[in-house]
Amino acid sequence: MVISGSDMTANHQEVFLLQVLKPAAEAISQLLGIPLRAEAGDGAGACSAPDRAEDILTSLMVSGDFSGELVMRLSSHTGLHLAARLLGSAQNLPLNQRASSALLELGNILASVFVTELENQFALSSRLHPPRLITDLPQGGSPPLHCQLRGADGDADIRVEICLIANDLKVSDLNS
Repeated sequence: MVISGSDMTANHQEVFLLQVLKPAAEAISQLLGIPLRAEAGDGAGACSAPDRAEDILTSLMVSGDFSGELVMRLSSHTGLHLAARLLGSAQNLPLNQRASSALLELGNILASVFVTELENQFALSSRLHPPRLITDLPQGGSPPLHCQLRGADGDADIRVEICLIANDLKVSDLNS
């Protein structure tokens, strides 16, 4: 049975994703100095929403016992705010090489904690491939799982949407 398949309850999918992403929210909160919390997504949410030209998407491929893609989607306003925060700037930056690099690193941190939690909680060994900026959400594979990291930084509402597209993770893999 595939974890993201239609025969899984939405509640079980959310519990799985939140369980492995909660530590990522904590790590990113510490790094940025912004309190963030992992929350269930609103249905497929960001994973099925039409692509918006102003959105910033980072993608990390994962291979091994868990195989799939972890996509971080955020508005350009949120992305540039977080990039500025990472780079120690008081003002939002344009989406240049430095800001793109900071957002890729943010995605890398999120995915690294995700893979570590898969290893620690489920004894699944996986490895990450280098992050990349993408313009469209990936198609194919299992129906994606969705959750979000939410918080606030002054007047800025922070919402980082996470889509997980699993290729072959099975419930039996999680219960062993």
